[in-house]
Amino acid sequence: MQDFRRLRRGLALQLVTEGVEIEGVEIEGVETEAQADFLRRHGVTLMQGYLARVKGSR
Repeated sequence: MQDFRRLRRGLALQLVTEGVEIEGVEIEGVETEAQADFLRRHGVTLMQGYLARVKGSR
C-alpha cells in the first residue's frame, strides 16, 4: 500500500510539472531528495516539505 501511495504521489508531481509552467507556484509535500531533484529538473524553484524543515525540528 505504501508503494502505491508513493507511486500516486510521484505521478501527481509529474502531472503538475509536465507542460505547466506557472511562476510563483510552490509545490508542497516534497519529502525526498529524488522528488526535489525531479522538480528542479522541471523548473520548480519553490517547494516545501520534509526536506525544507530545519534539522532537529518536529
